Amino acid sequence: MNIAVIGAGISGLACAAALQRAGHGVQVFDKSRGVGGRMSTRKGDGWQADHGAPYFEAHASEFRAAVAEWCEAGAAALWLPRLKMLKNGGWQDGDARVDKFVGVPGMTSPARLLAATLNVNLQTTINKLIRRAVGGADNGFRWHLQSVEHGWLETQFDAVLIAIPAPQASNLLADIDHPFAVQATAVSMQGCWVLMMQYAAPLDLAWDAAEIHDGLLSWVARDSAKPGLWPPKQVGEQAGEQKSDTWVLHASAEWSAQNIERPAIEVADAMINAFRNIGGSPPQSSVAHRWRYAGVAAGVTASVAATVPALWDASQCLGLCGDWLNGGQVEGAWRSGRALAAHIASA
Repeated sequence: MNIAVIGAGISGLACAAALQRAGHGVQVFDKSRGVGGRMSTRKGDGWQADHGAPYFEAHASEFRAAVAEWCEAGAAALWLPRLKMLKNGGWQDGDARVDKFVGVPGMTSPARLLAATLNVNLQTTINKLIRRAVGGADNGFRWHLQSVEHGWLETQFDAVLIAIPAPQASNLLADIDHPFAVQATAVSMQGCWVLMMQYAAPLDLAWDAAEIHDGLLSWVARDSAKPGLWPPKQVGEQAGEQKSDTWVLHASAEWSAQNIERPAIEVADAMINAFRNIGGSPPQSSVAHRWRYAGVAAGVTASVAATVPALWDASQCLGLCGDWLNGGQVEGAWRSGRALAAHIASA
């Protein structure tokens, strides 16, 4: 089969890689300038920060095996931060019982590893799908794709797999009146404001990461303490690209929802003040980023997102995958993509 995968996040890439290994022809399309989706790393002058997923866990045996391969390839590593938790006004040790992994030297690295052998078309925003009969009755149907940047694509596809957030998938499917559009529309996704902050010297805090259950923030981390970055952990060890102490703040889902359209400069000021309230200090510079679709909204239990890891319509050769279909998080996204590939293999 000749298959189009729309979305180069970890779900779409995992699906595409599995299908290519099975012998299918696969092309991946994404509107962004790079792969990874919310497994994202921002770089500046002497600093970098993981401003999407801050880390990932590996529970299922198949995903642990994949993570082991990423680590062996140098694209991921175990992260052992000094972890704290702020809850009900008091500090306590964080839960370090579950291993935390990060991409090396940034969270985009596992996605880049998956994409290395794939045909990935970046800055290609697919905005329309049409399934048409091709030739005579024996030639069947093919999918035609239109992009904002290039118009109708010359290649026709036997199958289309959509690996983007539910609201975007719903918009893409609206014109073809498919039941999957209704299922995607039923899923409510929430946004998240993230602030990346740079300091000329390390902050004097007794922890590297903290889960915050009080107030505006939900997660705080010293990104420069991740494996492979600055400062060097031992005398003589080579530093990475990091030349400053970089911290990343995540606002809570509730605060982000209430302030999702607020100007970035005002968001930055509010988040910096919240960081000061838990022991931090104002940075030399900062950059705010808004994720409009960061995860499935809390309380979504009646939708398809709570029941299946992927959607596949064999009659029309149309599929959906993504973290919103499989419990969220990096592992959920990866397993959703693999589940969709398995549906196609069994068909």
